[in-house]
Amino acid sequence: MLLHNSTHCKNVWSAKTHAHLILCVVAFIEELQRDGLPSLELIRAIDAAYHMTAIQNAEVRMRWQTLCLMVGDEQIIPHAIAFAKEQGRMKFVRPLYKYVLDTYTTTYH
Repeated sequence: MLLHNSTHCKNVWSAKTHAHLILCVVAFIEELQRDGLPSLELIRAIDAAYHMTAIQNAEVRMRWQTLCLMVGDEQIIPHAIAFAKEQGRMKFVRPLYKYVLDTYTTTYH
């Protein structure tokens, strides 16, 4: 997936096209949760195919990382912590950071 390379996206796609693609990815992540949580194996397969963890868009990162945490993918924890440290908007950080603290405090603290 080309979304993880934002420089490429900016050079090839118009801003409107890129924004639409981001909305589609967000909708895809939300759809994965519609009928319950997907399996950890499915999440890892999607990430292997589409490099979701590498995407730098905050809307996508927050949703993807939260979903990974919800299905128990502990491999996302370093990415979630890095995102929480670098992202300035509490809109994105608060839910993710709270989930990490509430769920993994005993494991990583």
